Amino acid sequence: MQCYLCGSEHHLKREGKVREDDSINILECKECGLVFLDKQNTGDIFYEQNNMIDEKFFEITKRDGESFDAKMREFYIHNAVFVEKRFELIKQSLVGKKLLDFGSGRAQFLLKAREIANEVAGVEIESRVQHIYQENNILLFNHLDEIGGG
Repeated sequence: MQCYLCGSEHHLKREGKVREDDSINILECKECGLVFLDKQNTGDIFYEQNNMIDEKFFEITKRDGESFDAKMREFYIHNAVFVEKRFELIKQSLVGKKLLDFGSGRAQFLLKAREIANEVAGVEIESRVQHIYQENNILLFNHLDEIGGG
């Protein structure tokens, strides 16, 4: 498995799990430090059409009698806690830096990070979030090939 950024085949397996699939390993490149996954079970269309919450999510709401709105509220509260923990974990290393967040979703992390970072931008192919970036004046790349050097 080669690093997507530098091409090195030298990497470490990191602890942790991928929400969508426990069989996917989290790797860290020994050369450049990029953290990436050893396999991908989805394609661009999956993310462009916001399939991060799949049919299983909707089936759960039907089975347990809890309303869709209540489940969504629970999901967003859980996500906000995750964003806050992630921010607290690395905020000291963000001060005065440029940040490019891959898979930046609805920009929750970027909104927090821009308070202390010099510049923030996101890479997110989900088309339905573009308005969030525009409204908050955050640079958004839809594909890696849009990103220039520097």
